[in-house]
Amino acid sequence: MTPDEFRSLSQGTAPSSVVDMLLAAWSAAVGQPAYVTTAVRDILGTAPRTFGQWAADQASAFTKDS
Repeated sequence: MTPDEFRSLSQGTAPSSVVDMLLAAWSAAVGQPAYVTTAVRDILGTAPRTFGQWAADQASAFTKDS
């Protein structure tokens, strides 16, 4: 999605200053490594799971018969 497409899609849902701030932040993050913390391990005492692992573990909660 281009910045102009995002601006168009966001029209009426957020002030233009917020849209500009988001676009600037996202632009600044391009090509930068993700910020990773140890918060999950520190708080829970176990290694974090990927979203795929979590989804597989929780799949039964999202079925009709659950």
